Amino acid sequence: TPEMIAAVVAAEPGERPAATDACSWCGKAEHEVKKLLGRAGTALCNECVSLACDIMDAELGSNWR
Repeated sequence: TPEMIAAVVAAEPGERPAATDACSWCGKAEHEVKKLLGRAGTALCNECVSLACDIMDAELGSNWR
C-alpha cells in the first residue's frame, strides 16, 4: 500500500521501519502463530506462507522454487 511504501522511504538510512505484530493476510496476532515474517507494516504468518506455497505448487507445479 502507499502507506507502507511511504514508511520505508521516510526511514532514515540504517533505521529499521516499524514492524507489525499481525499477519497482513489472515490478521492473526504474532502470539497465535508459530512465526511471523515481515517488517514495515507488512508481515505474513507461517500458515499463510504455507498456503501460498500450496497455491504456487498447484498452479505452477513443484518446480516453481
